[in-house]
Amino acid sequence: MKKSNLIALALLLAMTCLTTSCSFSPVEDSKIPLLDYQNTTEGSNEATAPVTSAPRVPSDPLSIVGKWSSSSVPLMFQFYSDNTLTCFFLAPGYYEYSESAKGTYTYDGLTLHYTLEGEEAVSLSCSVENGMMLLNTQYRFDPVEELPKLHPTYVFPDYDALAQKYPLANGSYTGNTIPTTLRADTLAEMAKAYWVNQPKNTWVKRTEGVAKLGDFVNIDYSGKLGDVVFEGGTAVNQIIEVNDGTGMIDGFCVGVAGHKVGDTFDVPVTFPEQYHSAELAGKDVIFTMTLNGIYEFTLTDEIAKENKYDSLDAWVTAEYELALEKKVFELIPDLNVEIPEEAYIFFYQYYLDQIHSNAFYYFNNNMETCLAYFGTTLEQLKQDSVDLAKIYLQSAQIAAKYQLVAEESLVEEVRKELIAAYTGSGYTEEQAKEMLEGEGKNEFRAYVLESMISEYLIKNNTFTEATEH
Repeated sequence: MKKSNLIALALLLAMTCLTTSCSFSPVEDSKIPLLDYQNTTEGSNEATAPVTSAPRVPSDPLSIVGKWSSSSVPLMFQFYSDNTLTCFFLAPGYYEYSESAKGTYTYDGLTLHYTLEGEEAVSLSCSVENGMMLLNTQYRFDPVEELPKLHPTYVFPDYDALAQKYPLANGSYTGNTIPTTLRADTLAEMAKAYWVNQPKNTWVKRTEGVAKLGDFVNIDYSGKLGDVVFEGGTAVNQIIEVNDGTGMIDGFCVGVAGHKVGDTFDVPVTFPEQYHSAELAGKDVIFTMTLNGIYEFTLTDEIAKENKYDSLDAWVTAEYELALEKKVFELIPDLNVEIPEEAYIFFYQYYLDQIHSNAFYYFNNNMETCLAYFGTTLEQLKQDSVDLAKIYLQSAQIAAKYQLVAEESLVEEVRKELIAAYTGSGYTEEQAKEMLEGEGKNEFRAYVLESMISEYLIKNNTFTEATEH
């Protein structure tokens, strides 16, 4: 894409994303004060200056000279007095650039005309006054002292090369008998996934038992700041999941764990510093809760048949086998080792970029709120990256150790899956094939090895159901 068109696209994305609403309701009819995902604050990434019908007054043509950055558009301009400029295309959410381009410009105090090297000319209405530059009457750029840093980029790792650099240590990778609760865990996850999509008036509520992490429960609560119940801090018969990362204030949901049905108890929490209510931002509060019940999520043969399986056992077996393919690496004790940063940094940077981009476009560049919305943390993103990279690295290590070669049928199966994924993302089939031979070859190879080695580990180890769950 042409760089001049990239600037137009950046401006368009800013406008589109600012008018796009984000909504998130972790529980039905929840009244607990949540992080305000729509909050607009000073310094937010919203367009600032309204369009006016008054005659435009020309600015001093030299006033544009300098460095300009915007909170609403991922661009940074540097204008020189000799009518040359540099444009930095920022990675959304960072003051770091992924690309830059030089060019020339003219500015008559009303309109900015510029051309980047090898690109078409661009004209934008422009005014510089009161210490800010306004493009197209709505995008505010403020003066800055420092230039952006180069945004780090990483390519998909060559895990064959890493396996040679970090060979697998001597250990027990085959012939193990490993007790696991994976089948029971799979059944529990299946039941949760099914019932959370059913009408809540069909849920079965137990009136005895102790709440644990992962349960869905029914509670009453009342929040107090000091001795005063604050607005929006009370509710009855609210359904929540006993977990963090639900979109609620950290500590609120997990505070239910360990309490019996019928118990009344206090849960202390601290509101985020950037909470939308100044009265509550950064404050310690106490929620007095009553646990009314714990929901019992069970599956039956009839439900399995609704999902095209002959029986519940057949359904669980199918899901368990899929889960085992994903979990087999972590179930083998000798594979639970640290891996080098170069094996996972590609994935971590990718996850960070996604979060920063969403924070920039939808959450006024508020990372804390964005992370809460997606129910994750920076630490969890890193762990997810490590977990994924371990599978690819250890697949390559085991293939090298045992001199395993993938059958052509498996290679072709993975090739077809990747081509379908690429074409589904807008590539032509020819472009997809070129990707697998070019910049996507390491990814292609990693998928092949992961499929081959997960099957190898499952066949060459025995997994038994643990007697206790």
